[in-house]
Amino acid sequence: MAELIAEKYEILEEIGRGGMGTVYKAYQRSLDRVVAIKVLYENLADDPEFRARFQNEATIVAHLTHPNIVAVFDIERHGKTFAIIMEYVEGQSLQKLVEAGTLDERTTLLIGAQIARALHHAHQQGVIHRDVKPDNILVKSSGVAKITDFGIARFRGGKFRTQTGVSMGTPRFMSPEQVTGHDVDGRSDLYSLGVCLYYCLTGKVPFDGDNAFAVATRHIYEKPLPPSEINPAVSPAAEMVVMRALQKRKEDRFATGEEMAEALEEAAHAKSPIIVSPSAEATEVPQGATRRLDFTVTSEPSVLSSGSAPRIADSPPAPASTPQFLDELVDESIRQHTPPPARPARNVLLSWILANWGIVAAFTLVVGALALLLTVKNEELNQGRERPVQGDPKFASQASRDYDQLLNAVERAVREGRRVEAVQRVEAFRDKYPSFQSAEIDAMLDRLTAALPLNEAERLAKRREEKGRRFLNDSRRLPLARAYLKAARELYSGVGKNANFILGESVLKLLDQGTTASRLAQENPAAAAAAISLARKRLESSKAEERLAAEKDFIEAVCLAPDEYEYWLELANFYRSEGMLDDARVLLRYVEENAPKTSTTYQQAARDLRSLEE
Repeated sequence: MAELIAEKYEILEEIGRGGMGTVYKAYQRSLDRVVAIKVLYENLADDPEFRARFQNEATIVAHLTHPNIVAVFDIERHGKTFAIIMEYVEGQSLQKLVEAGTLDERTTLLIGAQIARALHHAHQQGVIHRDVKPDNILVKSSGVAKITDFGIARFRGGKFRTQTGVSMGTPRFMSPEQVTGHDVDGRSDLYSLGVCLYYCLTGKVPFDGDNAFAVATRHIYEKPLPPSEINPAVSPAAEMVVMRALQKRKEDRFATGEEMAEALEEAAHAKSPIIVSPSAEATEVPQGATRRLDFTVTSEPSVLSSGSAPRIADSPPAPASTPQFLDELVDESIRQHTPPPARPARNVLLSWILANWGIVAAFTLVVGALALLLTVKNEELNQGRERPVQGDPKFASQASRDYDQLLNAVERAVREGRRVEAVQRVEAFRDKYPSFQSAEIDAMLDRLTAALPLNEAERLAKRREEKGRRFLNDSRRLPLARAYLKAARELYSGVGKNANFILGESVLKLLDQGTTASRLAQENPAAAAAAISLARKRLESSKAEERLAAEKDFIEAVCLAPDEYEYWLELANFYRSEGMLDDARVLLRYVEENAPKTSTTYQQAARDLRSLEE
């Protein structure tokens, strides 16, 4: 006998699992209809916070009535847990459609327009979705798209939070402000929708990485590759919309979902908005028939192949039939809004020139005089002084001379205790010659900054954050990433510059949760002991390259056995001997915070740290 929920919903099959519960297809006997039911995992139902999230989902979505949002009908108790009764959508997720390669560009853009309008409606009600991704977008065979799973949404300004200080969402589709936990609003959802569209058009997300933390930081700092550089079939109009949605600053994105929907429709050459009417919802494909998603009168070449990788179609496919409800909307729009024939641009320009020839002649004389004046002025300047530019042999020669002078000036400044001045000189050289000896300049700047006193807190905090971010990009280095980012937060807080800590509390909290699993998965005491032994042996050499290799071995040992705090002490002592005092402070502080308070390593770290801070 099939399982019943609330004595009236008969479970037919499981159709999906998410972070909060399992989704079933079920039959409601009383109303003779098929529904979808999300059942909260029982182990989560015992947690008041997760229970509140689950009940909050039903409450939020119940306030949202829109043809492109999956409707919620009811919430029921089910044993020790809860169940949300929702509209059942007969179709496929956008994720499945991308994997099947059945999407073309126009279809993608018009699906995006529908979801943008759904989000606009939610935002008007004060609701932010916060987890827009292809798995949460469902597409019916009629072409109607619906967004679901508002499980981590919350009302703007409401008291409900997913977890204190933690931004929820899927890292590959999260906005920069979600990563940092700063000022999330509706434009964050539009960024995530832009990531979805990028994925549909190219088969790839704009930012990926070995771990969630690496992906999150790329959303903050890196510029996405234009979609056409991955799939040349992507049109300039589509690319422009997607790249605008992916701007780092919220102010540079679309202001509203409606604005984004209109831009998507314009890029798709839609003749009218995608408005879902009751008759549209009733348009279904006959059982057993297949139907290619297509919103247009004439079809476009497919952007994605039958696999998940992008391709350019060899030739346009045969015209496909348009869904009837769209035919009616398009035909009516064409009848009412067909513009008069436009005059050729060449004839308009010629007519204007003939009518205003005097103005044109005067303008031409002024421009010519200005050009002559600028030419003479440039010649005078060039005669007085010639400044080499990058690519010119003189540029490299000048950079080389300035580099030699820099080395002498830095050595003298360090010898005389003027380290801040030395740092400023190196920064100025890097700004002037960004590509000259860049690796050596970066290493020099890193070591100089690491030797600064604590009263240069803002410079040190920025360096700690940058170093922590570099460690984040390697899943094997998460313990060190955590140590440097916590140390950066401490310094920013000490000088009242918390807003400058770009990664924010959310990444640190996610990192605190992730390092436990990472440590268990990667811990290797034997390999750590071998690395520390090799590092000690290398330090016996006086060669600079051997000391550099020793640093890498120390780091390897620390990350393979992060609970062996004596390894952290050895790495801290190495940095201290190299004059990189701030690195030593970071590691000693980490040991002081994490080692058992009765251990000798804790006591040694506390003593060494006090001596460095005096």
